[in-house]
Amino acid sequence: MKYAQITKKYYPDNKAVENLVWRLSSGTLPQSEWGHSARLTLILWAVRHYAHHDALHFVRETFKKYHRKTLGFVASKRKGYHETRTLFWVWAVRKYALVYDEGQDISEFANDLVNSDLSDETLINAYYNSVTLESEEARRHWVQPDLRALD
Repeated sequence: MKYAQITKKYYPDNKAVENLVWRLSSGTLPQSEWGHSARLTLILWAVRHYAHHDALHFVRETFKKYHRKTLGFVASKRKGYHETRTLFWVWAVRKYALVYDEGQDISEFANDLVNSDLSDETLINAYYNSVTLESEEARRHWVQPDLRALD
């Protein structure tokens, strides 16, 4: 069962997803292609390929490496890698995968994901107050949601 009626096909085949993952993990993805859809797709790929903790480690390290290569640093007070955002989106994508993964091709699954409700980057705001989310603490470390608990 598909979650979303595909309205935009980001990935024509599995090779396109693998290519995105490789370019992100090698730090060669142009910043113009870095965005929420790319983040979701990498997380989905990791959730599909690794056990939970290994997927989390892969996502963290890939994002940090990408920031280091494209920005010249991992994180500052206002820019770069954000631990709480990363862990939130890993939780959301993992939850999505547990419900909707029927073993379909990764490209089909990634297209469904990036056309689903999770494509709305502001979804995180239902769980976090903006002051909490934009704090240096949340950028550097996991901070529990303060508006709505993760289920």
